Amino acid sequence: MQRPLSLILKRTYPLSLCEIRVLEIIRPLKSEEIPKPKKTEKKSKEPIAKETTSKKSLELSNIEKTEIKKAEKEIKKIQKKATELESKITKTKQETKKEKETNIK
Repeated sequence: MQRPLSLILKRTYPLSLCEIRVLEIIRPLKSEEIPKPKKTEKKSKEPIAKETTSKKSLELSNIEKTEIKKAEKEIKKIQKKATELESKITKTKQETKKEKETNIK
């Protein structure tokens, strides 16, 4: 009994540095003193949560699309540089072959 009661009281009275060790009943509560449980409207909260998650997912998808476009542009730039370097290398190889052939003759 002590442990479940302790857990309930900790939820109601969160104490970071101390524990509830003793619970003493002074007198029984009157019906007016007993707090009524609050009614939570779950129906109104759920659509809001769905809307916010859909907004967040739209924002994330937009961010992903822009990042993908940036990455594609960067890839194209790198590919152009690579083809330019490759063409330069092949030209120099061809020139060195021609020089070798002329030197041999």
